Amino acid sequence: MTKANTSVDLLAMIDPFGGLSSCWPYIGKRKHKDGYGYPKRNQKGILAHRWSYEHHYQVSLAPGIVVRHTCDNPLCCNPLHLLLGSQADNIKDMHERKRWKPGKHPLTTSNATIKKILLLRCQGLSQDKIAKQVGCSQPTVGKYLKLFSHSDCVGI
Repeated sequence: MTKANTSVDLLAMIDPFGGLSSCWPYIGKRKHKDGYGYPKRNQKGILAHRWSYEHHYQVSLAPGIVVRHTCDNPLCCNPLHLLLGSQADNIKDMHERKRWKPGKHPLTTSNATIKKILLLRCQGLSQDKIAKQVGCSQPTVGKYLKLFSHSDCVGI
């Protein structure tokens, strides 16, 4: 991993010279397997765009908070292109922007199956019953349901 321990170190690995509206790509040596910048902070790897958000907005993010890109550029660290959300928000972004590629993402179940899992859960079915109906295991159903909240049932 690229060694960085302070915000000054991180800022040296970001190219902001395109201006405020442009992407500010991470130019450090180390990249995450999914294409994100991945320097070290305090001897531990961190996503560069997450660190950039924390630095620019002077916040410390809880582990479950996801820093999303409005620009769809995984190397971008421009805080104006970053917004907070949940993993469910991030997956919805992927669907809406047509970036969902079953088989390429860690969650490889088809869009239709995921929607059916959520729909059945909103109808009150247990994870075991959902698994039997969609033809997958209960742990797989549980994995997807962790990404959504009950409020996601509205409009389904």
